Amino acid sequence: MANDLILSLPRVDAAITEVAARIIDLDGQLNAAKTQMERLTIFREIAIQFGSPVEGGAIATNAPVDASTEPKKLPKPGSKAALIGEGAITAIRTSGKKHIQTSDLLALIRALNVEIGGDNEVSYLASILSRDPRFVSERPHGWRLTEIIQGGEALLEMSAEDSASPTDD
Repeated sequence: MANDLILSLPRVDAAITEVAARIIDLDGQLNAAKTQMERLTIFREIAIQFGSPVEGGAIATNAPVDASTEPKKLPKPGSKAALIGEGAITAIRTSGKKHIQTSDLLALIRALNVEIGGDNEVSYLASILSRDPRFVSERPHGWRLTEIIQGGEALLEMSAEDSASPTDD
């Protein structure tokens, strides 16, 4: 009987380690869900104050709509624009800033070994980002990641780790 107890102690230790890791994972998921709920609550309050619900649950804002522009579309996967967009997302998230100027963003993307190209790389980068729905240019602050509004819910681009980092620039 003592032998059985000795042999099963490593199994118990392994089970304890596994459960502890699962608790840590679930705690992270709970914190991410709480952060998402806080963001959605803030979004809802802002939408009620500045916009009005319309058919389909989307939010109508008081901002003017330019009918001459086509809706932004995500770049084709694997395309140069997609690679630049992914580099920009990584650069913005790792910078810890809410907004980044185009020239600063260019330097961060280059540091990720993403080739930009074009005769004027700053202009080319701005052109790529301006057509990508994941980014918004807010002059004079710079580029930021977009919150996509769909069905009355904000699908936030930021992860739980991003919420812990500073957001003011």
